[in-house]
Amino acid sequence: MKVEFIPDKQLAKDVIELDVRASELTPNVQNLISQLINLDNKAAIIPIKEEDCVIILKPSDIIFVDVISNELLIYTQNKTYQIKERLNRFSERLGGYDFVQVSKHALVNLNHLISLENSFSGNMLAILTADYKTDVSRKYLGLLKQKLGI
Repeated sequence: MKVEFIPDKQLAKDVIELDVRASELTPNVQNLISQLINLDNKAAIIPIKEEDCVIILKPSDIIFVDVISNELLIYTQNKTYQIKERLNRFSERLGGYDFVQVSKHALVNLNHLISLENSFSGNMLAILTADYKTDVSRKYLGLLKQKLGI
């Protein structure tokens, strides 16, 4: 990949224009464009309401998110938080951070993904930091591979 800076005095100081050039639109190119688009949309903090207080989490601290019995569980290195929120709503709050949906009930932070192992009936098992594991369903495997660039 070649990166080049070209100053343009005609642009306002807070404006940045990017051109992505490639011989064809591959999944890697699409992934790069998606990351560039979402760069400004990343959430700096995620407030979590817990009983009588509000906990402030950084998205980078979240290892994965899972839904069990209508409860959203947020797994971090030190603690698991339990809140009442839908997975798709929480995914929107993450605002394009490095999370990918791996099943109907789980999101994984790609920065905490250690490996993928074969599992039952074509599914895979995501091995995460802090000894966490979660299933990756076949339906979402393509999206995960695209995000990983494989």
